[in-house]
Amino acid sequence: MGYFSQRKKHERINTFLNIYLAFIAFITVLSFFKDTTNGFIFEANAYRFQFVILSFVVCAVGFFYRYFAQSFILLLFLILNIVSISSSCNLFFSSTKNIGPKISILYQKDVSDINALIDDAVKKEISFLGINNKAAVQYERSTVYPYSFFYEKSKSLIFSGIDYNRQGRIKIFSHEISTLSFPFYGKDLTLINVNLKDMRLDEQESVFRSLSHFVLNQNDSVIVFGDFGVPAWSSEFKNFLRKTGLEVKNSIILSTTEHYIDLFSPPGINVLGFKNISLTNVKILPAKYSDNHPVLFTISIK
Repeated sequence: MGYFSQRKKHERINTFLNIYLAFIAFITVLSFFKDTTNGFIFEANAYRFQFVILSFVVCAVGFFYRYFAQSFILLLFLILNIVSISSSCNLFFSSTKNIGPKISILYQKDVSDINALIDDAVKKEISFLGINNKAAVQYERSTVYPYSFFYEKSKSLIFSGIDYNRQGRIKIFSHEISTLSFPFYGKDLTLINVNLKDMRLDEQESVFRSLSHFVLNQNDSVIVFGDFGVPAWSSEFKNFLRKTGLEVKNSIILSTTEHYIDLFSPPGINVLGFKNISLTNVKILPAKYSDNHPVLFTISIK
């Protein structure tokens, strides 16, 4: 490659790095604003993890071509974004410490084959099934046996494979959230099954406020699982974690359940619990019971 070709190549790389630096600086500044005030700010913040991955690549390219000034500045913005994300969730590693007895929860959206789901759940000895449908569905108790449930017809249900104390529902706007309390090794635990995938921007504050109110009124230890519709570093989610003292137990799950892996959607699948809860395993399973992939959580409880 001739001198002028090399020079043009380096000029293009230099221009690209400068433009990307300006872009990532803008995205970083937006993290200091409440993201529910503006749709653009919310979308920019929702994809912050994807920007982190992209910045890793761009930073490596900059160092490779010896653009050290831009690369070090980019590295600084990269660290700021990592700190912003990791302040509310685990970036790459789950809280996997085995601290006690375990339960398993299968989270499934839009069930189309309930018989196959129940058969496989029994074979795998899954403790609980978190079922979420777009419309209220009425299941026959004989169909889901040996699992049991309380409400006859609902969009959100928890099928229990063990004896439970009570079940409940939280209705906020068009969203239904199911709850279940059960005794476990001398303690009472409460499960909260959420599917907030279609939550609107103007609903977030009310939804998370109602959810935090429910959590704070429980005397039991709480496990919240499912699709929150927003990433854990979004403003209202972070505020919810701060108010309740709950922690995100999983690393970032790049799946919306519609796809096994989805790199281009904000990660919303999470398991939350207090310090006595540890997530020992997460599996995205094949989409056998609907068009959505089920997610299997194995949880250890102290």
